[in-house]
Amino acid sequence: MHINLRPIKEVDFDFIYKVTKAAMQSYVELTWGSWVDNEQRVRTYASIDLSTH
Repeated sequence: MHINLRPIKEVDFDFIYKVTKAAMQSYVELTWGSWVDNEQRVRTYASIDLSTH
């Protein structure tokens, strides 16, 4: 398998959100009771720094 690394782009945000949701939704629901899609999308996007990812 060959893996290429490149800087993150804004077009990657939707993919990152989908992966985050798939991995974390059940934990968020167990911890805080529910997954609020718009709230979690804002939190996910706020955690991404284009200059460092």
